[in-house]
Amino acid sequence: MAIVTPGTYSMSALMSELTNDPKALGYAAMGQNSDALANLMNTAPEPIAAGQQEQIYRNYADTRDLVSGLILTEVAALTQANRDYLSMVFSTAQVKTGDTNLRTQMGSVFAAGTTSRTNLTNAAQKSASRAEALWGDGFRVTAQQVYLAQHPAEQ
Repeated sequence: MAIVTPGTYSMSALMSELTNDPKALGYAAMGQNSDALANLMNTAPEPIAAGQQEQIYRNYADTRDLVSGLILTEVAALTQANRDYLSMVFSTAQVKTGDTNLRTQMGSVFAAGTTSRTNLTNAAQKSASRAEALWGDGFRVTAQQVYLAQHPAEQ
C-alpha cells in the first residue's frame, strides 16, 4: 500500500484519468456509462489488487481511535512537554490528521519504530477510493462530472 498526496480537482485531471486509466481499473470497458464510471471511481478501497490500494491521510480522525493505539509505557517515557502536547491535541473529539504540520509534530513525539507511532500513523490513514486518491478524503465524482469529462464540447 502506498501513501499518496491528493491533488486539486479539475476537469482536465478527470479527463486524463478516464482517458489514461493509470491504475487499469477498466474505464474503457464501461464506455460512456457515466454512472458506472463514477461508481467505480467512488468505490473504496480501489478495486485493484489486494495490498496495492492507495492510502491517504484522513482529514480528521476520531480522537478515541488515536488514543486507543497509545502504549502506556511509551507515553510514560515521554518528556512532560510531549505529554502536555498529547493532552492538548487529544482534548478535542477529532484530530486534524490531514494537516501535514500536525502529523510532523505528532511524529516527533514518539521515536521511529515505537508501537504508538505506528498505531497513530495507521489510525490516521485509510484505503482510498480512486477519487479520494486523486482529490482527497471524502471526494466523490458525480456522474455529471464524468459525462462532462467525456464530452468536453458540452462544458
